Amino acid sequence: MQEAIAGIHILVENGNVASTDQKDIHPRTAVGIKQDRSVFFLIIDGRQPGYSEGISLGDLAILMKEMGAVNALNLDGGGSSTFAARQPGDSQLSVVNRPSDGGERSVANSLLVISTAPQQGLAKLAVNPHQTLILKGGAN
Repeated sequence: MQEAIAGIHILVENGNVASTDQKDIHPRTAVGIKQDRSVFFLIIDGRQPGYSEGISLGDLAILMKEMGAVNALNLDGGGSSTFAARQPGDSQLSVVNRPSDGGERSVANSLLVISTAPQQGLAKLAVNPHQTLILKGGAN
């Protein structure tokens, strides 16, 4: 084993959506592993009427499977659901989602994805949402 991570709820296991009785809608952070062993992360903002309410664990499990996860885990959510990236042309990290606490929360640990490729090996890296969703009555 090279890497290990702990989470709260298994969402997808061996390609099957795990059942959950929790229907509460909250901001969520999840990690998924696809069949080809590639790893992806998903942040769902929440607790912000007119922008994002959040997602239930059941719906998150379905979404992770739809995105190709054969195994997926729900991590800490709520105000801890924060995604920061260094955008093309920037020298510093910046928060690219809208955490429900209004900004970064002090946490004991975090996940970092760092490229070890030579600088000339990466021409461009951009973070883009999987899909844009505008709800009736919502603001964009």
